[in-house]
Amino acid sequence: MNPKPPTLDQVADLLDRGEALVSVYTTPTATFVWFVGSGRGPALHVSPLAQAEVRALVAKLRATLDVGDRPSPGSAPVDLASAHRLYQELLEPFASRLAGVSSLVVATNGDLATIPFAVLVSERPSAGEPAWLVRKHAVTHVSTVAAFAALRQVERRATAAEAFAGFGDPVYRRGVAPPAPGAVRALVRAGPPSSRDAAFTEADYAQLPPLPETRDEIVAIARALGADPGRDTYLGERASRGAALGAGLSGRRVVAFATHGLRPGDLAGLSRPALALSVTPTPGESPLLVLDDVMGMKLDADWVVLSACNTASDDGRAEEALSGLARGFFFAGARSVLVTHWAVETRSAQDLVTRAFSAVAKEPGVSRAEALRRAQLDLADGRADPRWRHPFFWAPYALSGDPSR
Repeated sequence: MNPKPPTLDQVADLLDRGEALVSVYTTPTATFVWFVGSGRGPALHVSPLAQAEVRALVAKLRATLDVGDRPSPGSAPVDLASAHRLYQELLEPFASRLAGVSSLVVATNGDLATIPFAVLVSERPSAGEPAWLVRKHAVTHVSTVAAFAALRQVERRATAAEAFAGFGDPVYRRGVAPPAPGAVRALVRAGPPSSRDAAFTEADYAQLPPLPETRDEIVAIARALGADPGRDTYLGERASRGAALGAGLSGRRVVAFATHGLRPGDLAGLSRPALALSVTPTPGESPLLVLDDVMGMKLDADWVVLSACNTASDDGRAEEALSGLARGFFFAGARSVLVTHWAVETRSAQDLVTRAFSAVAKEPGVSRAEALRRAQLDLADGRADPRWRHPFFWAPYALSGDPSR
């Protein structure tokens, strides 16, 4: 869980051709950026950006990306100036070294861990299409360089016999017909986060917004991977904690959860990250798949997909943004985890995830990071739907872990 930090030379030896790793560390007075590439010596850049300025830039940028509560999120202006400033300070000093790099692994801490680097802008904003970083590189996020090294030193590809297991459209309130599909998978609260001192009630849990549209997403992924939707998907009442723990997930190469990701305090008494699954008739049986459950799993998965709201967000400690549920799945044996930085719009989310897995199925040699990049560009360039060009639709998904197959 806490591997010894590798040396720069050791990291370079772990990188494949066309890969590079950038590690960013902010302090109260400056930001340190290390670059390690395959076949090239390491480099260090010290930016004058202090933590307070980084926090301000990230907050301004996120405010224009996480716009699901607006009537027309596709027309919301994006803070391209902040996106470009972050690129200038963090990556532009390595521009010549980044030439020829197709896969970029980014290790970040603090506020920078709460934004997907795919939305950084590599050229000064103009009237044309923004020069999103994802146009040049497939971007993967890791919590630390040591975590990346630990993942890279284990078996690189799953040997699990079955393609897929997916959980979606959980039942949060028994005895109520599901509503029509919604627009954004947001977790709405009427007030501040709940107290952690008292346990949540069945009535509290029933307030979670249902996600009937996630049924289609899970089925679409199953079909893209050649799995059997009738056997390999757990939907509605079947999408329970007990099913997740008893489904034999160690034999699945891809595992997907399309539900709400909960942070400590989202429900009363909740002190650990969790996934919200179906309630059951059994008295006292928890509907939450908590971090402890995840860390007790035995996985052999190339991908774990957390297609929910805010599964990459922090719980009040920004440096922990990718170390809650995602780190639990890594500990259980996953090689990469697909997380979301904000509440996703449901139709574009289904399209993006399905496109990514279709790319993997059609082209066995494509990396996980490249498959996600292609799907994101299909949305950003309007090929999927002209209404989804805004990064609100394509940028929330970020790959964490090992980018390669």
